[in-house]
Amino acid sequence: MGWVATPAMVAAVSNAGAIGFLAAATIPPERVEAEILAVQKLTDRPFGVNFLMDAPGADVISDAIV
Repeated sequence: MGWVATPAMVAAVSNAGAIGFLAAATIPPERVEAEILAVQKLTDRPFGVNFLMDAPGADVISDAIV
């Protein structure tokens, strides 16, 4: 799902009643916060963020999620 779980897809899934997941493992860490904000602009529904805890930049990604 890495390359197709874009903010638009995540929001569409959440808006349809499921839980969309942003695939942060394929997004450069410095872009994750902007992608999360993009999802939030498109939906007020819950969504998740998927990433690898041992990947380079995981600290940046987890900070953006929190």
